[in-house]
Order: sequence, then C-alpha cells, then structure tokens
Amino acid sequence: MSPTSRRSLAGLLLALAPLAAAQEDRPAAELPAAGPAYRFQVLFENDGSFVKLNELEDRHYTNGAALDLAHKSETFAGLVDGLGLPADGTAVGLMVAHEIYTPEDITARVPDPDDRPYAGYLYGAFYGQREHDDHLDHLQLNLGVVGESSLAKEVQEYIHEYFTGDDPNGWDSQLGDEFAIDLAYRRTVRIDAAGLGLPGLRPGGLNAQLLPYGEVRVGTTHRDATLGGIARVGWKLPDDFGPARVRDPGSFTGAGPQPGWSVYAFAGAAARYVQWNTFLDGSYARNPSPSVDREPLLGIFRGGFAVGYTGHRFNAEIGYAQTFLTHEFKGQEDADAFGQIQLQVGWGF
Repeated sequence: MSPTSRRSLAGLLLALAPLAAAQEDRPAAELPAAGPAYRFQVLFENDGSFVKLNELEDRHYTNGAALDLAHKSETFAGLVDGLGLPADGTAVGLMVAHEIYTPEDITARVPDPDDRPYAGYLYGAFYGQREHDDHLDHLQLNLGVVGESSLAKEVQEYIHEYFTGDDPNGWDSQLGDEFAIDLAYRRTVRIDAAGLGLPGLRPGGLNAQLLPYGEVRVGTTHRDATLGGIARVGWKLPDDFGPARVRDPGSFTGAGPQPGWSVYAFAGAAARYVQWNTFLDGSYARNPSPSVDREPLLGIFRGGFAVGYTGHRFNAEIGYAQTFLTHEFKGQEDADAFGQIQLQVGWGF
C-alpha cells in the first residue's frame, strides 16, 4: 500500500471513530429493537358479558377465535423482490379461525325466520404482507367450511353447558355444509404525527398516528368493499399498522417495538358496502336456505387499548377492544356489539 493510500485509510478510520463511540455510548433504550422473526397470536371475540361487560346480549355474531403464526420469511422476501416490488419489510402467516352466528332467541327450537340464521365457519388462512414507504399491502386467502362440519353447534353447546348461558336449541336449522373460499386484499397507510414535526411527539416516546385503509373481499362467504381509518395515541407505539382482529391478523413487517413498556389507545370507524354475506343471504349453493334481507351498507365503530413489553429478542402484548355495528339486516331490532381480547408474543433466534 502506498504512503498516500495509508494516509487516506487512517483519515477515514479517524473520521469514523467518533461515530462508533457515540453508538456504543447510547443507552440500550434508545437503540432500535431487533425485530422478532416469529409472532404468535391468540384472538378471541365474543358478545357475552364476560368480554363485553356493558351489555348482556348473546346474539348474531356471537363468538370468534383465531390462532395465528407469522414469520419474516427470507424466501417470501426474495419472491417479492423477484416480482420487482419494492419492500421495506415482508411477512407471511398462517391462521386457523372459527366463527359462530345465531339468532337473538337461541332457546326457540324453531328459529324466527325473520332473524339471522344459525351458522358456523371454520377456516384456515394464508397471507402475505409487504411494507413500503409507510403503507402496507396485505393479501389473504381463506379456505374452509360453512355448516355442520364447522362444529359450531358442538362448541356453543359445550360453552353454554359448562360455563354460562341458555341452551341453544335451534342448531338443526343451521346452514348446510359448503366449501368456502375467499380472497381479501387490504391496503393501510400510516401517517405518523411525530414525522410531521408536531411539538412534544417523537417515535420513541409519546406519539400519535392515523391509519386509513381500504379493503376488498371476494368469495363464497363475503363479497364487500370497506373504507375506514384508525387513530391511536400512546407511548412507544409499535412498528405496525394497527391492532389485529379475528378476520385481520394485523401486520408483522416492522422492525419491532422499542425496548421496555409500551401502551396505547385507539378508536376507529369504517363504512362497508356489502354485496354478499352468506351468513345473512343464506347458502350460495342450496335453495331454499334460511336467510334474511341484508342491508347493503354497514357502519363499524371500534375502540380499545393495548399494553406491551419488549425485552431481549422477544416482546409480548395484550389488548382489549369493543366493536359496534349498525344494523346488518332489515327488521333487526337492536344494533350488535362484541368485545375482543388479544394476546401476542414475538420472538427471534
């Protein structure tokens, strides 16, 4: 190496030394967290009083549960890159979910023909996610069964026998067995208040976000389009695109939450145009089938909070929310609501 080259290299090392020292001196709480490679979630939704203390009704969308496993897969990241799609983060996931629907009066052996029919839905979902420039693309394929094979009757009878509630007597009239397939695409945009330079807010501390989104679903159980948004405020907001639901596992493309405790509250609203809902319209393949006259427009209102903790290569979060719906079918007497509990654990190796 020539004397000139040695002097140039020495100068470069001297210039970088203060930067390296500053990085080493930064407190651990200020360093970005290493994003976990896996995430496991348990999601539970119910309209019973043990989840929704402010109302005692048990009707319509009465129970939902999901187990979800997401992974930041290098193979999927390579596929996205091969398609020429820019990405700041990617993830894939598998989810198993179960939903139960009933009329308002579950004690009647002959259900009210003007009320929502009995139905169960058991399905598995595969999804892929891509994050780029503060927006998220989520594509999800659901495959499952509607009807007796969903085991909704057995699940509700067991819960009501050993835990709470009247005996459900009308399951013999439930929607018949059908294969179900649905494809959903959703785009969410994240507008960060700290990024706008608002005083008193910063990404690693107190912050606020607006998360507008749009979604389209096509398939045998749902055909609809939704526009909505969520606003949230809190301490150390997670690097995601909003809280999850049974039908929506939430994003897993971010770098991971900040170390330590985090907490936030959120509220959201959405409008949905419904072209088909098999749990209202009845069987798509069987005629006649129990059904009601569906309302084409649905309003959705949601609010809740979450508390999380992040340690060395792991994080955990627990959240609670309530969702309120406008009338879903003509002749419906009261609007519906349900509560949700979410438990999330992420880890890396």
